[in-house]
Amino acid sequence: MKNQVEQRTIKYLLDFLNNNNIDYVDNRETSSIIWVIDKDVYRNDLIDILNNLNYSYSFEKRGSLATKNKPSLMIIVK
Repeated sequence: MKNQVEQRTIKYLLDFLNNNNIDYVDNRETSSIIWVIDKDVYRNDLIDILNNLNYSYSFEKRGSLATKNKPSLMIIVK
């Protein structure tokens, strides 16, 4: 049951990202992290969704290798 709920919440998040043409890097296989390239246009909506789904996230001003050091939100999806 828990796994089904997790799959639905991840699907909801990925649908939001894809439907809004938001750039992201899906590293769930290696690190349970989805990196979302930060932009003012969608930041507030994305943060609202993450809070509603109870995902942990942090803003990484320097990004990561995965984002080519672009400012990004690091979303932990364990």
